[in-house]
Amino acid sequence: MKKNIIHRAIGAFVLLVSAVQYIITAQVSVSFWDPGELSAAACLMQVPHPPGGPLFSMVGRVFYMLPIPGDIGFRMNMVSAMASAFTVLLLYLIAVKMIENYKGKTDSSTLEGVGTYLAAAIGALTLSFSDTFWFNAGEANYFAASMLLYSSIVWLMMVWNEKAGEPGSDRYLILIAYICGLSAGLHLMSVLTIIIVGIVVVLRRYVNNEEECLQSLYVFTGHMALLFVIAAILWSGEKATQAPTPEMASAFDKKFLIAMGIASLGVMAIFRKKIFHRNSIYLAIAAGGAAFAVVFVGIIRYFPKLLL
Repeated sequence: MKKNIIHRAIGAFVLLVSAVQYIITAQVSVSFWDPGELSAAACLMQVPHPPGGPLFSMVGRVFYMLPIPGDIGFRMNMVSAMASAFTVLLLYLIAVKMIENYKGKTDSSTLEGVGTYLAAAIGALTLSFSDTFWFNAGEANYFAASMLLYSSIVWLMMVWNEKAGEPGSDRYLILIAYICGLSAGLHLMSVLTIIIVGIVVVLRRYVNNEEECLQSLYVFTGHMALLFVIAAILWSGEKATQAPTPEMASAFDKKFLIAMGIASLGVMAIFRKKIFHRNSIYLAIAAGGAAFAVVFVGIIRYFPKLLL
């Protein structure tokens, strides 16, 4: 109980520090690039440049109606400021879970727990004060809010992984799917997490031999290293001083894909017994890729065309 109180207190401190930091350093009005357009679109409920960001516009409209001191631009900047502050909090929670998973589930003393929480807080505050993240937190843009959705999916995925054996745990997966759907109305970066979610689900639900999975992981690591070497060799041969024509680019792409395909087929043929089985990491990665293909290619790219 005492450790939980300390955990929550440090988390609240991380959130408070980040929120104050971003609020007092936010732009006092619009910045002279996309934030001006996005702020105006949210205020008037209009449509900004593609992809449009309807979720950001709706949330921004709510912040516009709040009695926040300052002009409209500053109110819109508060969307990014608060989203970034909660992203830092989620990173703290993610770091705590990662450290605890690494150390194992054995009960630790209060002192060890405090060490875990402080380490996670240092990591989260490092992100809070990093240049690019801080820059995005001070003005109205999609990136700060998208990072909030991204980190939410990762944290929910870790919570599900801990409770996958309990009744009703699938509600976390449903919530993850819902957040992925919301992210399409903000920024498609968060959709990339569906790959990792698919991998974690397969590893948690279907892998029953960790040794076989680990062996396939070694093969996969070597496989990726081989592809990296081939890519480096192919790229090192490109020494043109001018930009390539479309025909030249197409020819290089074809050569690149053929080389990668032949190398991959060779690896899978040689190590087929370590790859093609239930506990293979390749199966988990294929499941993650299939989930991404369904969500991105099927729903985001082609389903809207059916509605036009």
